[in-house]
Amino acid sequence: MIRIVIFDADGMIVKRAGRFHDRYAEEFNIQPGKLAGFFSHEFQDCIVGKRDLKYELQSRISKWGWKKSVDELLKYWFEGEQEINTAMLNRVKGMREKGCVCYLTTNNEKYRTEYLFNTLGLKKYFDDSFSTCYIGFKKSEEAFWKALHARIGSPDKSTVMVWDDDEANIQAAREAGLTAFTFKNEEDFEEQMSLCI
Repeated sequence: MIRIVIFDADGMIVKRAGRFHDRYAEEFNIQPGKLAGFFSHEFQDCIVGKRDLKYELQSRISKWGWKKSVDELLKYWFEGEQEINTAMLNRVKGMREKGCVCYLTTNNEKYRTEYLFNTLGLKKYFDDSFSTCYIGFKKSEEAFWKALHARIGSPDKSTVMVWDDDEANIQAAREAGLTAFTFKNEEDFEEQMSLCI
């Protein structure tokens, strides 16, 4: 029987917004390619804690046409991706009241992790929260899920269920021996969970 449910932050608890670099390029009328290289290279190291996002941005923002500080850029970025899925949070609350342990995961660097968990206060809705920047692996890597499983006390894997809206993350969780489902919408989630809990 499922006793532990692991939730994805972006795309499940936080509604999926357009990607920052697409939104920025459109709003400030610059070529998306000016930002794309950074997000496909240096930013990937930030996600797993190997680089510091503020340091990496410092030498780039002038080329992106940003006239303010790095902190103000992050504020613009994060506030554009913060719409909470209240229906899902209410579902989490109800599950915890019935004794289900609920964890939150995110594929993020440390500053947005801090923003999601503490500024938006998402961590208060969960028993614990985990980010790739502190674990050192992306959610699309089997090693992330193995490390997470160990951090939550290595429970019987048959009691754990993972939800994520990214198929690569789901596949990696399954390779780690966990039951995992792709999040499509609230209705599908309710249907699947009603069969398991």
